[in-house]
This record gives sequence, structure tokens and C-alpha cells, in this order.
Amino acid sequence: MSDPQAPAYNVLLRGLHWLMFLLIVVAAAGGIATHYLKHEDPLFDQVMLAHKSLGLTLCGLVLLRVLIRIFGGTPPYKPALGPFNEKVAALAHVLLYAAMIGLPVTGYVMSMASKHEFAAFGLWPVPNYIPASEGLAKIGDVGHYLLAVLLG
Repeated sequence: MSDPQAPAYNVLLRGLHWLMFLLIVVAAAGGIATHYLKHEDPLFDQVMLAHKSLGLTLCGLVLLRVLIRIFGGTPPYKPALGPFNEKVAALAHVLLYAAMIGLPVTGYVMSMASKHEFAAFGLWPVPNYIPASEGLAKIGDVGHYLLAVLLG
């Protein structure tokens, strides 16, 4: 039985965690849906815009979580995991955060290198810092796919 007095993540961080989970599920569903839609279908552009916009939003939220973890720390595991399990859990967290940052970064590289610039949520133009390049677009595409499979 867990100790109700033991430190835990505060309600805002738990809310951020579940908000990100929900956004990841919706973004993943959008990414999968684009593979079943024809590029000529008007819905394709709307789904892709939502997918990219959510990806950028999630990248910002992950960076926020990283800063919170760095400066705010984390509560101890309940019950204590032991040194080996704590190291494995820490490695799993690092890999998870790397994937959650890597997915939007590889998506950005793929989009911008393919000359598919966009405005986030149709409102804010996303600056393009990536030169047009089939090679870079392919690297972004493969990286994006592999990270999505790893997270999925």
C-alpha cells in the first residue's frame, strides 16, 4: 500500500502529463490517417495541418517538461526501486523524452526540406531553417517513421 504522505507530482504536472498523452494520441491518429487519404482529398491538408501543429505544440510542451524536471526535480519512486531499477527507469525516461523531441524535429525537417511550409493551426507561419533537399527530406521521413513506431 502506498503512503499518502509521500511526495508526488503536483496536480499541474499530472495534468500536463495527461494532456500530452491525449495530444500524442490525436497527433498519431492524424499521422496514420494521412497514409489512408489521397493527397487530392481536401481532408488530407486539414489532417496534415492538425498533425504538424500538434507536433509543434508537443515539442514545446516536452521542452517545458524537461525544464521542469531539470529545475524542479522529481519525487522519489514509491516504493524505492533499488539502484539498478532506478538507472533503468532513468534511461527509459531519457529515451522517451528524446523520442518525444525527435518526432517533431524529424517531422519539421521532412516538411521543410520537401518545401511543405505551413502555418501552425493555420495562423502562425512556421519559419523554415532547412534548405530544400530530397536527401534531408528522406532522412526526416525515415527518422519520423522509426520514432513513431518506437513510441507506438
